Amino acid sequence: MGDKMEIRLAAQKHRYRRVIAFICGLIVIILMIMGLASTDWLMAAGWRQGLFMHCIEQDAPQPLPFNMVDPPGCYQSRDAGLLNEFWFIKRIDELAPSGDGDRSW
Repeated sequence: MGDKMEIRLAAQKHRYRRVIAFICGLIVIILMIMGLASTDWLMAAGWRQGLFMHCIEQDAPQPLPFNMVDPPGCYQSRDAGLLNEFWFIKRIDELAPSGDGDRSW
């Protein structure tokens, strides 16, 4: 009788741990999405940039970083062609054999 009770308690502890791990995983995913969507990665007086957008404030001191000449407002940050080139190079790197003779494909 005592062995069955110990097994039940161990199963309940395992179930609680899985629930807590799932909740922690959801919190991490939400925080990662919030961090990626933020425009506060790079900041200067009157200008800020995130991964996907850059924003220029009204009356921003000139010259702006990277010699931007856009009017005030938020704009898409990266050119789609640049991202496509990045993914193409990354894919080639994944398919290329590693330096120690072991092939990754």
